[in-house]
Amino acid sequence: MFEYIAESLVFVLIKHKKVNIVDRDIYIYGLEVILLNGILMISFLIMSIWFNMLFHFVAFVIFFIPLRIFMGGYHAKRSETCFIISNVMYLISLVINKSSESWHHNAVVILLSILILITMFVWSPVKNKNRPLADCQYKRNKIITFVIVVIDFALLFIFYKFDLRIFSSSIAFILLSGITFFVGKLESRVRHKKESDIMKRIKNLFVIMLMACLIILNKNTYVSAAQEIKASDNEYIYATEILTQYYQAIDQYKEYDFSGDIDSVQLLDYINSKIETKRYKQVYYGMDDMQNYSVNFKLLDSEKIDDYTKMTIVSDVEFKYKDASFESGYREEIQLILNNKFNKYNIVDWYLPYEDYDTRIRGDIENISNPGYWNSMLRITDKIHEKQEELNEKIKLYYDDLKKQASESVIEIDNSNNTTRITPYATLYSLNKSKMVTWANNNCTKANPTSGNSGQAPYYDFSQISGNYDCTNFVSHAILAGGAVVYNTGGSGISDTGWYYTNLNNRSSSWSGVPKLCSFLTSNTTRGPVGTKISYSDIYVPGGNYPYVPGDILQFHNGSKWRHSTVIVGYIAISGSATKSEAVVTGRTSSTVCNNNVRQSTIYSGENRRVIKLNGYYK
Repeated sequence: MFEYIAESLVFVLIKHKKVNIVDRDIYIYGLEVILLNGILMISFLIMSIWFNMLFHFVAFVIFFIPLRIFMGGYHAKRSETCFIISNVMYLISLVINKSSESWHHNAVVILLSILILITMFVWSPVKNKNRPLADCQYKRNKIITFVIVVIDFALLFIFYKFDLRIFSSSIAFILLSGITFFVGKLESRVRHKKESDIMKRIKNLFVIMLMACLIILNKNTYVSAAQEIKASDNEYIYATEILTQYYQAIDQYKEYDFSGDIDSVQLLDYINSKIETKRYKQVYYGMDDMQNYSVNFKLLDSEKIDDYTKMTIVSDVEFKYKDASFESGYREEIQLILNNKFNKYNIVDWYLPYEDYDTRIRGDIENISNPGYWNSMLRITDKIHEKQEELNEKIKLYYDDLKKQASESVIEIDNSNNTTRITPYATLYSLNKSKMVTWANNNCTKANPTSGNSGQAPYYDFSQISGNYDCTNFVSHAILAGGAVVYNTGGSGISDTGWYYTNLNNRSSSWSGVPKLCSFLTSNTTRGPVGTKISYSDIYVPGGNYPYVPGDILQFHNGSKWRHSTVIVGYIAISGSATKSEAVVTGRTSSTVCNNNVRQSTIYSGENRRVIKLNGYYK
């Protein structure tokens, strides 16, 4: 195909007297090479973009192309064969790099790559009959090869030192260069044998070397079995020491230093900036706001593969707000990926899957699994730090505004979705909001909460469904505990009407959906609970203006949608103010994430929030 196109183009050039017919073969060969390599480069670039691994293409250009040009190696007779083999090899290297994230720290692979580079230099360049070299070209290529090898070693050292993900791609292309080089070398040495025998041996060797390379590169997938670590292991002990320092920094304003524990500059900057923003709340609350402070950890899950350890840890933070009459606390789930390089632990990724900070920046990720996330060149275009700067500024302005607020509370009533139409047959009954508060406080930290009223609905933890959270389901059961009755509109499946839960296949969307619950409560006139939606504001205590009370609902926006539901369980004075108080809330996201009697302003700081004032229920 490539030769035919080249011949056709040269024929046109000769016909228009642009090329001398004597030079016909030279132009055909040149155009064929240009077409083949040009289309290959486009093909490789498209595959790299498709896999979201543009750095892989960069490694191909830096390492494979120079080695291939000046060291030589196996060359197929036909351009079509070369095209197919090249695409297959590049695709395999992409798949391996995408699926195996830690093999590039394997000492065996690194040593093998170094030996291959040295051996290729000693034996290069390869004289191939499909691409013959003159003596002067041979000597020139030998000198250039030396320069290339020196540059490759320097780049490998830099990539390895800074733990850049492009290091793994570089190793892959050195190994693939070695395969084509040694096959070409063998072909040149056995040229005196029959052509059929030569090609048969070469093809067999090519397949064997390619399979060996695949096994080595994908070692983690096929050889290393995952090992579970225990709470007594050094990795977990190290992780809890780091996390203790983190929580002491954000809640107690303690000093911290992770520069020796996080290799990636980008991740280090992210964590440092996150801590400084989260501890900015002290400007509003005061340094001594969280007293009798303690934090404990539990290892939830772990997996160890070669030099990497992935751990899921649950933190339980307990404290008492200054001058408060109640105990408070919160629970979070933390995912860490550690590596053990030169007998020293380092954090390569750190993410809280349910936290309002990380999820607003990195998005919802159920399980982090890419140790090279922070070292990928694509992180530059992912705008992680740009999003972080925007959120940091929003949170700091939020606390600054709270501090500067006037001593009067402004309550804005939003009746746009609250046209109350009580039917002649509907009687409004009072909710026992005290029981709602008690139930919420007693169940938010439980792995298996009890039903608010088992006769009305069983408790099912919605966080067990991938991509779902339990917060609104938890609030619905709190309302049941206050005496409300469900409104089952019948039918099967997930209904857009009513407020009920029978099982996963027979329920209403309002039972567990944040905006759906608000919509039902503020428009219901038939059966079940009913409420009024108002915007949230802190309370001016001397004025006696209490637009919401313990037992009402507080919902939070995450910047793009209404995301979280909680139960208001009380009030607490704002540090430094004798006249203002804010709501204290309790909520449950999952068995590993909850808030128990915490300041509402610490949840989705900087975003909108709304109160659903419960008026009672119909039955």
